[in-house]
Amino acid sequence: MIINIVLLVFVLAMTYIWSMQGLFSALLHLILTILAGLLALAVWEPLVLGLLIDRMPEYAWGVGLIVPFLLILLALRIAFDRLVAGNVQCVQIVNVIGGGALGLISGVLSGGLIVIALLFIGPMPLGYQPLETQEDGTAERSQSLWIPADRIAGSFFTLLSDNALSPWSGNSIGAYRGSLHDSAARFALASRPGARHAIQPDQLKAEWAQVPPKDSPLPNDRQPGANQKVLIVSMTVTQGAFDPDGVFTVFPAQVALGYRPNGGRDDIVRDHPVWYIQRNAFGDYKTKPYVSSKAGVMEETIRWAFAVHVDAVPEYLSVKGTRVQLSSEPVDYVPYLQGLANETPDAGIAAEQAAPAPVAPPDQGPVTAEGMSAKVTDGLDGIINANDLSMAGGSTTTNPRGQTVINNFDGVVRYAGKSNLADNLQIRGLAHSAETAIVQVRMKINKFQHTLPKIMAEAASLNPPQLLDTEGDVYSPIGFSVTQGAELRMRYRPTQPILRLAEIDLSPYSDQTELVLYFRVPRGVTIMQYRLGNAGAQALNLAVPK
Repeated sequence: MIINIVLLVFVLAMTYIWSMQGLFSALLHLILTILAGLLALAVWEPLVLGLLIDRMPEYAWGVGLIVPFLLILLALRIAFDRLVAGNVQCVQIVNVIGGGALGLISGVLSGGLIVIALLFIGPMPLGYQPLETQEDGTAERSQSLWIPADRIAGSFFTLLSDNALSPWSGNSIGAYRGSLHDSAARFALASRPGARHAIQPDQLKAEWAQVPPKDSPLPNDRQPGANQKVLIVSMTVTQGAFDPDGVFTVFPAQVALGYRPNGGRDDIVRDHPVWYIQRNAFGDYKTKPYVSSKAGVMEETIRWAFAVHVDAVPEYLSVKGTRVQLSSEPVDYVPYLQGLANETPDAGIAAEQAAPAPVAPPDQGPVTAEGMSAKVTDGLDGIINANDLSMAGGSTTTNPRGQTVINNFDGVVRYAGKSNLADNLQIRGLAHSAETAIVQVRMKINKFQHTLPKIMAEAASLNPPQLLDTEGDVYSPIGFSVTQGAELRMRYRPTQPILRLAEIDLSPYSDQTELVLYFRVPRGVTIMQYRLGNAGAQALNLAVPK
């Protein structure tokens, strides 16, 4: 791993530099390194949650740690270099050996904290992945650095936070994150390339229930012990936390319950789930080690089962580094266990989703209903020049059929004729994952606006058009387009679904202009209804091919 070489060179350089600077200077730098690390950790969560998480969600936790640490260390160095201009003279051998030893410690602590910050950005590009998930959903250490600087620094700062330098509030690192290096390693787990690692607080909500031992849903080998009980925490995540392909993924190792044993009187303890329930089915870690949502849905609910101390009082649920506080009172557990589709936890939702989908499903439809039509197709009405789309700020990719398709676009472009265009410049469709299909709903603008009288003045507060399938799942559009002559006004942002009606701006166009709404839905579902707010529901009965 390249990171081993980089870290080794850094630590050796620190050792050499401070052996030359002397014992006193090396000691001062070590103290400043520790102080900078503690101050950076003190401002870490307030900085991330108050400023960075909305602006750079995928990088917030890493940037929010590494930048304050380096800036505080630099500021302290400049200040103390001016305050302590001289040096304490020692015997040369004491300066070399003592200064080198203290420089080595400084290098390990600062280098380790930087590695931890990089892990909080995601899988490290230098090839370091400390943990590997197992078939039972747990995570075990798979790699270690030549110099385990991340574990040394993480254990050191966690120890200080939990003990001598514990905050008055008691909100130490150990209480809310466990060991710092382990928390970073779990954060960096990735189910697949491009998977999101962070969740914003407003994308997560949770409630909990206590299950009597006689009704425990856990398999026999995971039943609670004599001094334990089962808590089920129901977690709901909204689409903003989903991966770019419209699927939410999380490892059980990235989920933790913080609780206080002994009736809430003891310090917070953290445990990871022993099982989960999803869509009325028991989980299955054997098919794949992570839990995933149904593709394209607006939100997903997963119920995590924890075996905790019999007197435990839950405090929070942590998912991918983000915590949500739990209420002091539990909800009724019975609805959590009703309607389970399988009797034993050997065949869950993961197995159900494991079958690969064909690369190119056939178009399906159109289904027409009262001035509108719906069709399963990812094709466009005409051909767009890829160069024109790029100049208008759009991006393209190549689909499994070898076609150039729109990956992301928000702007105006013109349709082009096929002549004189190379095949790789002809954009004919929209990008989507193999597990999903695109449903296009078409209608005249006057039909769209007529379904909700007087909506435009209140548009900012209204939900967008939605599709509803036979399982009760709701889908919002990921884009829309309006064609006027050869000009195409399009918004297609698979990672940013339309969440408010006001995002569909139709003011420049006439009532007879056709509006196309693009919905991303899973393969194999049946769309039974199109709706806009509480009015204008239309039955569709559109089957999406598998």
